[in-house]
Amino acid sequence: MIDIPCAGAYSLIGFLIFSLFFAYLSHGSGLKKITWLLLGSSLMYSINIARITMILLVGYWFGAETAMGLFHLLSGSVLIFSVAVLMVLIGERFLKVRLFRNQKTSEEICPLCEENRHRNKPFCSFCGKFFNPSGIILSKTDLGKILILSFLLASLINLQVPSFALAQQNFMELDIHELTGSKETLEFLPIIEEYEPKFIYRDQNFERISQQDASLLYVYCPQNVSHAPLFVSVEIADSYSKLHRWEICLYIVPSEQGRQVVNPIMSKDIQILENPPLIGRLFTFKYVNSNQTVTILYWYEKMAFKIGSSWGNRYVKTSIIAYIDNFVRTDEIKGVSEYAKLENKLISKAQEIVEYWKPVQAWSTFVIAFAHWGQTLAIVTIIAASFSAAILYVKKLKDQGRMAYSIYKQLTWYSTFSKEDKEIQKVLEVLAEEKLTGVDLAETYKRKDDKKIEPAKLTRIIQHLEETGLIKKEITIKDGKPKLSWRTLII
Repeated sequence: MIDIPCAGAYSLIGFLIFSLFFAYLSHGSGLKKITWLLLGSSLMYSINIARITMILLVGYWFGAETAMGLFHLLSGSVLIFSVAVLMVLIGERFLKVRLFRNQKTSEEICPLCEENRHRNKPFCSFCGKFFNPSGIILSKTDLGKILILSFLLASLINLQVPSFALAQQNFMELDIHELTGSKETLEFLPIIEEYEPKFIYRDQNFERISQQDASLLYVYCPQNVSHAPLFVSVEIADSYSKLHRWEICLYIVPSEQGRQVVNPIMSKDIQILENPPLIGRLFTFKYVNSNQTVTILYWYEKMAFKIGSSWGNRYVKTSIIAYIDNFVRTDEIKGVSEYAKLENKLISKAQEIVEYWKPVQAWSTFVIAFAHWGQTLAIVTIIAASFSAAILYVKKLKDQGRMAYSIYKQLTWYSTFSKEDKEIQKVLEVLAEEKLTGVDLAETYKRKDDKKIEPAKLTRIIQHLEETGLIKKEITIKDGKPKLSWRTLII
């Protein structure tokens, strides 16, 4: 069997890191560099097949220990080094992708560099060399653009979570289907006085029957082991009708079916909070089969939850369940008839839970809808802005091109055909083919017309053409450095 490392995965990753580094340092066009990398990857994989074949042959001739020993250990490194050397040779000889340049560049012997530098020009108008990168001073317009773009970028990044970042609780960042486990429980429910929450189980069967998003059971374990625990049930659904009242589930529906599950003892409304008002329901009953007495304080709320990759409002039914017999057993109350003494205890615990959830209870429908459709809105905004900018840019280019073409026609119609006019027309013809620096323009001019043009004269022609709106300066990257280039506006 050939394992993943031996199949070439690790060697290929190592080679890619190595080759990307050298591709970044090398000099050549982007297309040549991409071709160089693709060729190297293919070569790497092919040579690795030869390496595996050699390992098999060594194992066949000299034994598995010899093949899987030093030869297998070092062959991967030797493979990467060999392919790297081959790639350097192929890049230098065939693709002209050079890692080092021994010859002096034209900018190092440019006759106008010193003159432009003394005039405090940022670029040389002839060779295009950038003089002083540290001397760039941002204008107020540029600074304003940067601030606006930074603001828009920050807005788009936070567009998907506009409200949850305002909540003090981390549980709202949890998916509605992930509110399980010890860590998630401590984020979802607060640690209240003398009690700590723990997750028990999730009733997926009940969720399916009731069509709820979640049906969870927790227990508040007392720090004092001599006290009885409190249970908390949390049911979450997209509709209030899916969260049935305890009296309906345990008493009314079974009675209509001719069964008796519980004997009701007491049921009444309880005010949990005054501002904003929150009314809960206190239901005390005794199970028929076990004769166990239970009191439940439950209430309904509407809160925001994360659901998958989006957000939405959900109805929540929270129930604090106290088994009175347990409190009798721990001497916290004297008998099962004293269930009223637990009322204040349950209300205080409910208030702490409600206060903990308060930051995410008052979110408006607009905010949730905004969060839900935030990603779509961001994409639409970016596409619309990009499309509008592209239209304006194309329109601007066309306007500039028409104006430049009009001027060019006037130049050809009314020209005296002097030597200088012919030189201007030749420069425009050269720039019509591609974007060039002053040095490249002079070399192309000489190659086409078989005549040399002086750098100072070419600079004057370029300046004249720019002033008349026939050409435009642009900053391009050449050999990894910024260069001042020129392109024609005639279309």
